[in-house]
Formats: sequence, C-alpha cells, structure tokens
Amino acid sequence: MEPVLSFTLKRLLPPCWGVRRTIVSATVANKNTVSRPFKDIPEERQILFGNTINAILNYQRCHEYWLYLHRKHGPIFRQQIGKEHFVFVADPQLVTEVVRNEGKYPSRGVLPVWDEARKDMNELQTIANRQGEYWQCMRRKMNRTMLNSVTVNTSIPDVSKVSRDFIQYLQSKDAKDGCVHLNNEMCKWSLETFGQVFYGRRFGGFTDDRIAESTRFIDAVMGFFETTEELMFIPPKVARIFWKKSWQRHLDVSATVFTLGRKYVNDYMKNRTEENKSLVLDDLIFNNEWESEKEMTTAIIELMGGGIDTTSNSSLFAIYLLSRHPEIQDKLYDELTRILPEDGKIPDNFLKEALYLKAVCKETQRLYPVGTSYMRQMPVDISLNGHHVPKGTYVIVPLYALARMDSIYFDAERFAPERWIRNISGKMEHPPFVYLPFGVGPRMCIGRRFAELDVNILVALLYRNYKTELFNDTPLEVKTRLILRASTAVKVRLIPRKSHQII
Repeated sequence: MEPVLSFTLKRLLPPCWGVRRTIVSATVANKNTVSRPFKDIPEERQILFGNTINAILNYQRCHEYWLYLHRKHGPIFRQQIGKEHFVFVADPQLVTEVVRNEGKYPSRGVLPVWDEARKDMNELQTIANRQGEYWQCMRRKMNRTMLNSVTVNTSIPDVSKVSRDFIQYLQSKDAKDGCVHLNNEMCKWSLETFGQVFYGRRFGGFTDDRIAESTRFIDAVMGFFETTEELMFIPPKVARIFWKKSWQRHLDVSATVFTLGRKYVNDYMKNRTEENKSLVLDDLIFNNEWESEKEMTTAIIELMGGGIDTTSNSSLFAIYLLSRHPEIQDKLYDELTRILPEDGKIPDNFLKEALYLKAVCKETQRLYPVGTSYMRQMPVDISLNGHHVPKGTYVIVPLYALARMDSIYFDAERFAPERWIRNISGKMEHPPFVYLPFGVGPRMCIGRRFAELDVNILVALLYRNYKTELFNDTPLEVKTRLILRASTAVKVRLIPRKSHQII
C-alpha cells in the first residue's frame, strides 16, 4: 500500500508494444563515478492540468498508466507531483540497487490523511506512517510472531476449518443460474479466518442471518481504503473544508474499525481460557514488552484491518485465473490428490510438497499484485541507469508494470505457474528482485506468511474437490483503491469432482 500517483488510459495499451531491455549501470553516487544529472532522466509531463491534478482525478488506473509510461520511456522515467519528485524504475538491476540502498530504517513516506485523522481520533499513529527507530522497535515486536514459520504453522488446522466451512457456504449461496458472486463473499472468508486464528472465535459471516457487527467491520475496512484513496493527495487542512464529506467518512470508518477492533481484543482477554486461547495472539501479546495496552491493541487492530481486503482479493484473483484455465486446474488437481490424505486434512508439511499449488499462487500475485507498487524515499544519493538521483527522492517500482515486461518474463501476460518451478539446472527463468508483491527487506508486509498460508489452503481445498467455471468469460478489470481490486464481477460455478471428499 504505497502513496502513489496515477492516470487513466484504458485504451492506450496496445498488446504488441515491446520493451527494450537496457543495460544498467547502478552504482552509489558518492563513489567516484560519473553520472548524468537528474534532469536528464526522461520526464513525463502533462500540459493540461498538470501531474498533480491527474494524480488526484485518475488514481484508480495508475497501474495501467505506469505500464504505458514504461513502454514509452523505457526502464526509468520521472514525474513531479506537487513539490515532490518521483522516479519510476522497472528493471531488475535498478530495483536491486534501490533495495540495497534503502537504509537501516526504510521509508516509504507518510500519508498526511492518516496522520491527521489519528490525531483527531486521539489514537496512536499507524505503524505504516512511523519512521526511524520507533518503527523498527514496533516491527521487531510484531516480527517475532508474524514472521515466525513455526507460529504460523500452528494456525493450519484453524485456517483449514474456516476454508472448509466457506466452501460449504459458497455451495449454499448458488443463485438460480448456479453461480456464486465471489466479489461479495471473499471478505467474509478473510474475516472469519482472522477471527479463528487470532481470537479463537467466529464472527458469523457464513450464516444467513449474518450478525450486523461483522458486516460493519468489513464495510468500515473497505471504506477506509476508499477514503484514503480519495484524500491521499489533498492536504488535510484543505480536505476538512473542500472534501468535508470524504474527510468525515474517513473519520467515521476509522472510528468503527477501532471501536470494533478494540472490542474484539478486550473480549478475547476477558474470555480467554486454556481451552479457547489463541497461540498466535497469545504469542503476540504476552511475548512482547509493549509500552502500553493501547500500543498493543493498535498493532492488533491494524493487522486485522490490513489483512482482510488484501487476502480476499488475492484469493479472488487466483480463482478467476484458474477458472479461465481448466488445463491448469487439472494439473493442480493431480498434485492435490497425490499429496493430500483421503480424509482431506492438511498436514503440517503440506506446502513443502505442494510445489505446483505454490507456483499457482505466486503466478497469481505476479499478475495481480494487491500492492501495486514498492516505494522508498532514498536516504542517500544513488546512480540509477547512469543518472544521479539525489537523497530524499521517492523511487517507485510499479509491480503491475514490472510483471508485464516481456524483457523480464517470457510471454509476460500469460498465466504460467511453471515459471516458478526450478528447471533441471536448479534455476528460475526470471532474475531476482522482480517478484515483490509483499515488498522486500525490513519493511516488507508484516502479514506475508499468514496471507500466503491462507490463500494456499483455500485454493487447495477448493480445487481438490471442485472445478470452477466462469459464468461468462469477460476479461477481468481491476482498479487501484490503495490496493488492487477487481472492478468487474467474478461469478463462478462450482462443479464437484468425481473424487469429491466430504469437507
């Protein structure tokens, strides 16, 4: 989730356009190297209205616009938005240089709307907006739990149970045409999974009389992302006056997320017993020295809010792509019937053997990265493609564009899970630092391991037992609302396999 610029060019991306791979000389500028000046980096200028207005009005199509601009300018170009300069890079060597020079405390900038809204609400600042040593301290506390593979694997039975219940729920939601509208359902699965893993409880999302509380939380999370996108380029002082409705809605949905999130944490602490305790949440709460209960609660609420919309969209994209490619479904099914036991339970070592399943999920995240960009504010002067880039400049790696470069991936637009399976020489067909859906380094997504586990298990249980077919073969359109979301309906039919297990 990066604060970035955008522009809408739906019809300006001819598929036949190629990209020339550029040899990169990427060396740190404070060494004895000769670099061309910053102004010589190809610049994209908008004569009408200017870049700032374009960024505000056309943010939702930024992923396509960046792809268009890289095809136009090559591996590096720049834009100015307001007073800030942004450099865009889409080349493995350039990305490597950015990652190597992000510094001890990587910074991706601050969103003023989050900063000011938290002050108005008398809440602690979001971890995403924190910088320096305080951010590092908070991340270390959370890393011990969130990035610990042993702790993550303890949640396999809970994630499996929720996914089985969700698949049964989807069967019950079949419309008259025999289809399920997935866009409206995936967030329920994501919320129920988080509730079971972190709180040891369900929120009622799979019942016909779904409790209003879970609906409110999901709607509030989605509203938080939407209002952030509406206000991210607007100074808060201006937004309070001229975008008053959006500003107030942002405060309202943020307050709902905090009110319900704090209630969930308090209920867990009040009702926790040896029988119903969550090993994951206990580790997060009791194995860290939090400065205050408020700090601890804020961290948990942000994990919950950040994970719902992201994992739900990743799963939606995976089901869409598999539904368009029955031959890949069949290959995945062959692997799943071989490695899953007859009782359908997910063993602890399951993912070590599920190479094709993991390749399917990685290929999905390559083509549809939920976070559309990787951005860093450079702490030092560096040289990119022979150009001097001064300290303080924001460098953006547009992940959606990077994934569609034929100079990086063979037949880049094709859904091909095999590209993530090592060949006979033990090598991958792509260079390093081109697959970054969760970011990389100290500031990568804190929920990465849980997100990957959730998506892999849901896909495994669904395709071990069912085929899926799209109701219509309309190409998927996506939009950026701080994260990448489907903007067209994804409706599928669930067709039981002959070896369908009772799940």
